[in-house]
Amino acid sequence: YFHHKNYDEKKPLVYERQTSFGSSAFIATITGNEDLAYVKFFTGIRHDLVELNLVNTFGLAEYFNKSSYTLLLNSKDLDPERFYTFLPCKHLSEMTTIGDMALDFMDYKGFDFLNHYKHLSNLDRLFNDLPSKLSKWTNHNYLTVFRAMAIAKLKNRSDYDRLFQMHRVYLESRGLTGPIIEKFDTTFAHLKKLSLN
Repeated sequence: YFHHKNYDEKKPLVYERQTSFGSSAFIATITGNEDLAYVKFFTGIRHDLVELNLVNTFGLAEYFNKSSYTLLLNSKDLDPERFYTFLPCKHLSEMTTIGDMALDFMDYKGFDFLNHYKHLSNLDRLFNDLPSKLSKWTNHNYLTVFRAMAIAKLKNRSDYDRLFQMHRVYLESRGLTGPIIEKFDTTFAHLKKLSLN
């Protein structure tokens, strides 16, 4: 089904489209057993410039080089009235119905969402200007603020220092201290001095 939008099946239930900036993806996961399965859908953007900026930060080169999504959302976060966190299935016919719901969601909202956030300027606005919206969508873990600062540097934001303080305060408010704060401080103090030519 995703072929008409140039998405290839990267592995079972993971469809990815290569783009000039990285890739867009639709992902389905199935958990449970033969009596009751639960299906969950995600849609996401990988922006290579953002992820490659973070490769050396965490010492997780393979993770960031191969599989990390800059923005990965559960479909219910985009359309909460029509989607639930987990969709239960007892029979194959229910699985088919849920698959049809996912395709309808992508045609109705998902592909447009992915197309909108493929632009670094739109990611910057979401990560750095709309943190409350982002936190609602992504559970706002500590990697989110690292990505936000990487995006701020890539966009050469004039308010880099203000964003640095805002995101650092967020980390502290979540009780994240010690190595994470140190990594944040050293990484983005260093990035501030670099020129992107």
